[in-house]
Amino acid sequence: MKITYKSFKHIIAKKCYRLAIMLDNSSNCKFASNGERRFIEKLFEDLKYKNDIVLFDVGGNIGDYTEMLQHCVHNITEKFDIHLFEPTEKCFDELSSRFDDERIHLNQFACSDENGHTYIYYDQKGSTLASLHQRNQIGTGSKLKFTESIETVRLDDYIKQHNIQHIDFMKIDVEGHEASVLEGMGKYLDPSFVDLIQFEYGGANLDSMKTLMYFYGLFESKGFVISKILPNSLHVRKYDTFSENFEYGNYVAISKRLL
Repeated sequence: MKITYKSFKHIIAKKCYRLAIMLDNSSNCKFASNGERRFIEKLFEDLKYKNDIVLFDVGGNIGDYTEMLQHCVHNITEKFDIHLFEPTEKCFDELSSRFDDERIHLNQFACSDENGHTYIYYDQKGSTLASLHQRNQIGTGSKLKFTESIETVRLDDYIKQHNIQHIDFMKIDVEGHEASVLEGMGKYLDPSFVDLIQFEYGGANLDSMKTLMYFYGLFESKGFVISKILPNSLHVRKYDTFSENFEYGNYVAISKRLL
C-alpha cells in the first residue's frame, strides 16, 4: 500500500469540519459574540421580579464573571448573594482586593466530590487554564508546569452550612473538573433546588475523560433539559455524536420548571 504524507481530501475535510464547528458556535470563547453575554442579560430580565437572588460562580479566577453578575443583579435588586469559589492564592488575593461587598462571599477552595486537599496545575499564576488535571497540552505551546496545594470542599456541605434554600443560577468553569463539582452537590443537584447550571465542554474533557454524553446522562436523570448557548438563543437539543467533538462550547442545564 502506498504511504503518503499529504492528502488534499484530508485538508478539505478539515476545512469543512472547521466550518461545521463554527456554525455550531463551538471554539468561540469571545464572551460578547458567543451568546454568553446575551444569555446573562436575558437571565436577569427573567429575574427582575424576584428578590433574594442567589448566584454561584464556581471557578471564579480573578472575578471578571462575578463582576458582571454583580453589575447585572444590582440593576434589579439589592437583595442578592453571590458565592464565588477560587482555590489559587494569586487569584484569591486579587478577588479579595477587588470585591468589598458582604453580599459577595469569597471562598478559597475548589469544589469537588471530596472534602480534603489536592494539587492544582497551571502554566502561570492567575492563569485561566488552571486545572485539577495535569492536562496534556500537546500542540498548544503551553505546559502546566506549576503546582499548588489547595483545599477541596463538597458543595452539599457548603450549601447546608450556609443554609442556602435555592440557587437561581450556577456557572461552572473548572477546566475538566465539572463532573466532580456536580457529584459533590449530592441531593442538591435537583431542578427544584437549582434553576440553571452553565458548564463548559471542550478539550479539558479529554483529560478528565468525561464526555458530553456523561453530562447529558447525569442531568437528564435528575430532571434537567440540556441546551447549548448560541449567539442569539439557547438551543435545546438531544445528545448526538457530532457534538462529542471536544471543541469549546457552553451548555446550560435548565430546570424543567422553567420550560
